[in-house]
Amino acid sequence: MRRPIALLATSIVVLLAAACSAGQPSPSAAPLPTSASVSDAAFTLELGAPRTTWHADEPITVTATLTWLGPDASVEVFGSGEGVVSFDLEQTDGPLDVGAAVTADCGPHAMTRGQAATIPFVKSGGYTAEDPVASAKASYLSDPQLRLPAGSYVVRAVLDGWIGTCGADGTEHRLSVDLPLTVTP
Repeated sequence: MRRPIALLATSIVVLLAAACSAGQPSPSAAPLPTSASVSDAAFTLELGAPRTTWHADEPITVTATLTWLGPDASVEVFGSGEGVVSFDLEQTDGPLDVGAAVTADCGPHAMTRGQAATIPFVKSGGYTAEDPVASAKASYLSDPQLRLPAGSYVVRAVLDGWIGTCGADGTEHRLSVDLPLTVTP
């Protein structure tokens, strides 16, 4: 799946359905019963939901957690000012495929070793007027809640962060974890 970085241009319509702080980690919550996780030497990224089957147009709750595992007691993780974790959505039995739009700034995000930061699902993405599913993407992005028509989906959480600083002077960490969802009529 491609992960576009949305750039404002006259031919692209970009909708961000999140407040500036929406992608920022918040204190840890209780673990969710349905989840998937991935780790490297420095981080664990988990994506979870109370269940994997939902009814069409019902608000769906999805949450990611990010835990720093590194040797230092605390660290600044650099990445998008919106947060270092973003979300993609792909309909596996239909046309809806919305990759995250993230800001290109390089902001610091403080983390403490062993303390999971909770990141609620945030919609973002973009499309052009020529996109054959532009109306479906517009509908999806305009609702602040995660509501989906009947179908099969994959929600993906992506960590795109740097230790040290963004770019060549830092150490990049990129993790991705998928959670399948089924939406019934």
